[in-house]
Amino acid sequence: MARVNEAFDSASGKPLAKENLRRATRWLHFRGLVVSELIAGSEPTLAQQIVRYLRNEVLHGFRLCMSDGNTVVLKGVLLLVAIAHLYAVRIVIFSTRRKPVEISPDTGRECHTVALLNHQDSILSTGGWYPLELAKNWVKRIATPHMTFTPPMASPAAVQRPQGAAPKRRAPANYASISDDTLRDLLRLVM
Repeated sequence: MARVNEAFDSASGKPLAKENLRRATRWLHFRGLVVSELIAGSEPTLAQQIVRYLRNEVLHGFRLCMSDGNTVVLKGVLLLVAIAHLYAVRIVIFSTRRKPVEISPDTGRECHTVALLNHQDSILSTGGWYPLELAKNWVKRIATPHMTFTPPMASPAAVQRPQGAAPKRRAPANYASISDDTLRDLLRLVM
């Protein structure tokens, strides 16, 4: 599961997609992970089965017995912690809202890795869990910055003044042509 590790390392320290599911799936696909869909008539993968538990589509039987005698049905991340420790499965959760989270069992040996995507939309108050799998026929691409070639601008050739010629100067302004009435009106405006 090198792709999951690379995606986890790349996304660490920052939210994945600012609550945008489409942007998150594109980002994950660029790193070789895609949302897996359950095919009718086939056995669900481990990630798909865990997502079915999270969506409450299937009863899972995980309960937490409290000291006062009450039992609580596990949901969300607490359910994932229980699954990871009971079945010795490493679970990596990518989220559209938060940094990715890794839940590892206490065993010292190498274990199976499952990747999930958690989408939360604060505007619509909706959310969902999606199982992730490795993309088939995926080739690692390296991000290249977009650089467009702009041809150099051709500036006009500099013309040198002939030796001994006087520099160009503006003709002096003829203030005598301004009438007295115009000057008085201008002074009224200024003052």
